[in-house]
Amino acid sequence: RLCRYKGLDVVQMDAIDYLDVLEIGSVDGIVAFQLIEHLSPKQLARLCKISYDKLAAGGRLILETPNPMCLSIYSGSFYIDCTHQKPIHPQMLQYLLKQMGFSKVELYFTKYSQGGYCLPQMENELPEAEKYNEAIDALNDLIWGSQDYTVIATK
Repeated sequence: RLCRYKGLDVVQMDAIDYLDVLEIGSVDGIVAFQLIEHLSPKQLARLCKISYDKLAAGGRLILETPNPMCLSIYSGSFYIDCTHQKPIHPQMLQYLLKQMGFSKVELYFTKYSQGGYCLPQMENELPEAEKYNEAIDALNDLIWGSQDYTVIATK
């Protein structure tokens, strides 16, 4: 109602059903934030395929979803929402989009969604410090890294 009050064209409808009624090649961009983790594998494949079909040449599909490569989503945000089906691994999504025909598929791990914690690095010049700090960086990323990621697929 607020969007309509502001004069915006609003359609309240299932996303896949809405895309289904659009003409092939009729849109320049499709954006879905925090949607795909609610879909079954079959629905996700359908969304990716129909998005490819409905996008014009050079059009982009932008999807954002929780990052299963960050363990902290499992102890917090992901399972708070009981409608989440399962996390979507970024490499699987990238593969699926390429199989649907997208020519360019880029992954972005958002800094704004990183947890506020991190293990400290070693601050001395010992030979082991660099190797230790690399391991600490990897561990920090695994536990408290980007809790969301975005994929941008170009037709």
